[in-house]
Amino acid sequence: QSWSSEDYTTVGEIVNRNSKNLIINDSVTAEGTISDETGTISGDGYVCINAVEQIKNNAWSGSVCIQGDNILENDLKVGTLIVGDSNRMAKLELNKYSLEAEDIIIQGTLEVQKAQIVCTNNMTVTGKGMLVMQDEASSVLVGGNFTIDSQSSHSGFLTQGILEIKG
Repeated sequence: QSWSSEDYTTVGEIVNRNSKNLIINDSVTAEGTISDETGTISGDGYVCINAVEQIKNNAWSGSVCIQGDNILENDLKVGTLIVGDSNRMAKLELNKYSLEAEDIIIQGTLEVQKAQIVCTNNMTVTGKGMLVMQDEASSVLVGGNFTIDSQSSHSGFLTQGILEIKG
């Protein structure tokens, strides 16, 4: 099953029950919840949401772009996490919960507060993106490459915690 924005740009709700593969090839905005019951989402596209609460069961195997300001209230596991985009800043505070993702692209602000991030592949901070880690109980593990190519200064924002890059 393949889905591109030529078919839809904004949808109410997305439920993936496809046991073979749901391929998302462009950006799609979901106004309601998104649910991934089979963990079979792939493709170059992503689903845009305003609130992490839109992700049912705190898991989405595809790429998701968070466009609003959010505080995590549960552990979260996603394929690729995009915080903000080139048109709209966003903020995600982890607030003692863990985040697991294959790749992370930060174009807004990602605050690690007494929390843990496990990024199995690459983490990129770009545009006006900010990674904030100011608590000794925080940790970020990047299994691949870690790149800061941001227009924002990180001076005073990565002051505590552990940043481990395996490359």
